[in-house]
Amino acid sequence: MAASGWRVVRRNVTCMSAPGIGGHGPARTIRLGSLQVICHPGEPQFSAVTAHARAVFRVPYAFVSLAPAFGGWGEAGIPSPSAPGASSLAPPPLVDVVRVVPDTHRAGDLKADPLVAGAPFIRFYAGHPVTLEGRVVGTLGVMDTVPRRLSAARLETLGQLARWAESELSATVHANTRVTLVGERDAARRAALLDPLTGVWNRRGLDELLSRELQRASRRGQQVVLMLLDLDRYKEVNDRHGHIAGDLALTEVARRIRMCLRPHDIVARFGGDEFVVFATDCSADSSTLLADRILAQVGGTPIIARDASFTVSLSIGIACAEAMPGVDALAMFGQADAALYEAKMAGGQRALVRDLPSRRLASG
Repeated sequence: MAASGWRVVRRNVTCMSAPGIGGHGPARTIRLGSLQVICHPGEPQFSAVTAHARAVFRVPYAFVSLAPAFGGWGEAGIPSPSAPGASSLAPPPLVDVVRVVPDTHRAGDLKADPLVAGAPFIRFYAGHPVTLEGRVVGTLGVMDTVPRRLSAARLETLGQLARWAESELSATVHANTRVTLVGERDAARRAALLDPLTGVWNRRGLDELLSRELQRASRRGQQVVLMLLDLDRYKEVNDRHGHIAGDLALTEVARRIRMCLRPHDIVARFGGDEFVVFATDCSADSSTLLADRILAQVGGTPIIARDASFTVSLSIGIACAEAMPGVDALAMFGQADAALYEAKMAGGQRALVRDLPSRRLASG
């Protein structure tokens, strides 16, 4: 009975007989996990394929079943392979043959199948392999609750629907691959813009962000503030406590500076023990309040490094400008650097604002 219950058709639609249910054709699997594909019920492209299959074959059930690495796919209440008593019809084994069961009651090994012995009481099944990159990854199947036979023309139609599913699957793979590559590219690009020690932006990142934020502030007519911050007597920390403690001090100072800023403000390590803060929509008065808060946050609590405990302080030079077309970031750096120099000469641990008439800085 098992031998007469199955009809197996090669991909070229040449009919042949087969002994029983299992082992029809070479099972060629693919390492799907590396393809980063996730398919799930509700995927619109597969819904269109299965809806068309139901209409063309006039059957109540049609499905695209993919290997577990794809997350699986099913329609019409077909149990998943992980469900108790899962059917051997859906999903079927990954084989490179078309499988047709005209009457499941004549296939001895299927009589006890959950989909045959119980609801929905399947009597007819036809499945066509779905391939990706030349390897079988799933099946397009149709089922009915009454016995049926398929003509050669209908088998060809089943193959065309399988190729449609393959096309949709390939498009999904390529789309997900592009998303993955873009994500990896963006992550690598972001890593190239960050200072590996402190985790804040590096000088390259600052250059990119500063140009963008200046243009945005210019469109909005906002005031902008640029601060240069330099640790006072940082060399003494390295000489007295070692370079590991010195690195810890830089990391902790960067963290404490960030605590004082708004989420959209920029902090970057400019080089050595020098940092830059750039803030938009910030007046000159607000900038001095911000600088005082940073000074208190950085110097208010000792830094603990292994067995050492020490405090650090900053000198801050501030330049303010009204953002406008052509605003010159280099001029702001020059003004902030001059103010920083004055703060250092005055003994450090303070912030000074460079007097900028009308606080307008434009190139040319």
